Amino acid sequence: MGDKKRRKQAFLAPHPVCCFCGGSTPASTEDHVPARGIFDARQWPEGYSFPACEPCNGLTRHDEKIVAMLARLLNFDDNTTELQNFETRRPMDAVRQAFPGAFRAMRLRPNEVGSFLKRTGRSRDGYETLGDIPVISIGQPDFMQALRSFATKLFCALHYKHTGRIVPASDVIITKSNVQVFDGKIFLQMSCAWLATRPS
Repeated sequence: MGDKKRRKQAFLAPHPVCCFCGGSTPASTEDHVPARGIFDARQWPEGYSFPACEPCNGLTRHDEKIVAMLARLLNFDDNTTELQNFETRRPMDAVRQAFPGAFRAMRLRPNEVGSFLKRTGRSRDGYETLGDIPVISIGQPDFMQALRSFATKLFCALHYKHTGRIVPASDVIITKSNVQVFDGKIFLQMSCAWLATRPS
């Protein structure tokens, strides 16, 4: 038996049930939540591995690309390193391929940028044209669904980690988010409340 298989068996022995689908499915994989790809150089914090069945493990693979892209865009500034630039482009390319329509809709037209600046009391701050101002919209349905799914999975994982109990299939998870418009090069607006059930 190889080291990888031995380590997997050692992990699953005390965690035999998937913690994402209500406690009735045997776990067959070790799921990293949040995914490694969200962190610089894939330096993911230890201790955030969770027992999952194959369907639950793969359920949010595209959602995690969106979350990785948005997390990196929020932290992008003039001090971003070349490695961070590369690691920002990677999830952006993945989202462009998986969600081409939503990716295109992120970029606002100049008149939409102008409306945004007027509505929020902002100025061009030295930008030549409205088209030069890097304003994006993340209100696309695909992105909102990805954030709901990711939030649900993260809640189930953290609940399991800190209580040792699995969220029952009959329970409902309500997640709310209100992201302020930050000063910086990329302005994001999101105001949403949703009802998110567990992954199925």
